[in-house]
Amino acid sequence: MSGVKQDNNKGPVREQDKMKKDNPPEKFFKGEDLKMATAIYKNDNQTIENLVKQEHFNVNGRGSVIIPSYSPTDTVRYTYLNYAVVIGALPAAEKLLQLGADVNLVAVNGGGYNANINMACSNRNKEMIRLLIQSKENLNPEFCDSPINDLLIGNADKSLIDLLLNSGANINYQSYVGGGVAVSTALNLDKFDFVNYFLDKGADPSINEYSGTSLALEIQSELAEGRLAANGLKEYTQLKERLINQFHIKFPVKREYRKGQEACIKRYENLSQADKDFLGKDEAERINLYKENLSKNITITGQSIDSFEAAGVQ
Repeated sequence: MSGVKQDNNKGPVREQDKMKKDNPPEKFFKGEDLKMATAIYKNDNQTIENLVKQEHFNVNGRGSVIIPSYSPTDTVRYTYLNYAVVIGALPAAEKLLQLGADVNLVAVNGGGYNANINMACSNRNKEMIRLLIQSKENLNPEFCDSPINDLLIGNADKSLIDLLLNSGANINYQSYVGGGVAVSTALNLDKFDFVNYFLDKGADPSINEYSGTSLALEIQSELAEGRLAANGLKEYTQLKERLINQFHIKFPVKREYRKGQEACIKRYENLSQADKDFLGKDEAERINLYKENLSKNITITGQSIDSFEAAGVQ
């Protein structure tokens, strides 16, 4: 793991410094865990190693705290490696990985989840991203959004997106809960160059998110609403023409709510039992509710699925 150099790009470095300042050890850890968190914060690798080898700290240990700004009721649980990643402590992250830290354990953010790669991408920490890729982190994290989404928000970084795609990130990876894909994120952010780039890279415009929307339906709906300014109208019209000519999409398209819900259920059922146990009974109950509603042919709000899908055709 050694030999990963610090980035000289001042913008991301300043942002990472702010992340470190805003996230002191006591924010995520208490009790004995503060020993490890403080060593991570200081990049004190000798202490990190001593805590694991001599004091028998679990290298995959997690904090457990309530952070009201995250959730007033749900516990926030970061592993030591999660913490090193979020504050940009590259030497400490390297040491934890050398000591056997599991790179794929996600941070529990008070009801949501973030993989290490999500946090590194959100911070634009190029060296941390490279370290995580070298360490074989899953770039399509099971409980989280695609890390490509994190790179699209704000000033999108195409070089890092290419790095992810070339390292195994799936352009059609669907977020666990909502089923969203990167190409739709790019559209929603009006980043039309990335929409077209992702289509060039194999993005599927027909993938259904959990509510039955797709890229094709989003384009159709925006054009039908008639609210687009001149440039937006041009971009959406060109995208629609591309979907017709290259992807053979036949408009009008319909909302596919049932398919979206079935895909959501399948994502859960494809998890290992250990992962299902990690998500807990609330998640199992959510999936069972989806199944029950589908058997009754109703949406989560009680509307007929048939009428809901028909309303999406314009």
